[in-house]
Amino acid sequence: MKKIISLVVISLIIMTGVISFADDNIYPMPVLISEKAVPMLYDLNDNPIPELYDENSLELNIKNNITMIPLRSTLEDMGYTVKWNDENRTVEINKGAQYTMISIDKNSYFKNKMAPISLSCAPIIVNDKTLLPIEFFTEILNKGINIENGEISVTDEEMAIHSGYVKEITINEKGNKTITISSKIDTNELMDQIIIHTDENTIFNKNVIKGGFINVISPPIMTMSFPAQTYGTVIY
Repeated sequence: MKKIISLVVISLIIMTGVISFADDNIYPMPVLISEKAVPMLYDLNDNPIPELYDENSLELNIKNNITMIPLRSTLEDMGYTVKWNDENRTVEINKGAQYTMISIDKNSYFKNKMAPISLSCAPIIVNDKTLLPIEFFTEILNKGINIENGEISVTDEEMAIHSGYVKEITINEKGNKTITISSKIDTNELMDQIIIHTDENTIFNKNVIKGGFINVISPPIMTMSFPAQTYGTVIY
């Protein structure tokens, strides 16, 4: 039997700008959990609907304006083996052919045998819990992140990751940003650009500035326009 979960964030305001917090504080964001067992579901084309994962106890944390998640409780519920090495302060994570290892306070993440990359911050330990930036799910574990009406779900759905330099930023009457990024910093070619739309559900794990470089997690579907357009789920 598969499980489905909605992680309802209480008092979590996902801002489209920068929130001013003291650097040395952790702000735990409690959630309510609803859980019910359901059979595997299929769509009209007989394709399995991506699995949603549940968690008996989960909290999101804001550290230096970065949304983070607890490692062990989340991943073990998803069927991963999590092994702590106290001597070198590392954590091994594996499930089937998937393997990675993280080092506390080291912003270096790798997927299987690929070269390491940096995310929005290094893993940290707070109150005996290892916290990771939320984009770790997609970048390293290939998991989907869905955010809607204050509910956050982790799924098996494929996500896209776009990277580029910020060419333009516009803000609408609701305060939501539309960001144009380009794969090249010195070009105005529309083929090299993507327009990223954001709203109150978008998680900003990085301050977006013109000329800066960002990564964007988005649904896999884009418009066929020039430039192509999509929605930003997490920006880091």
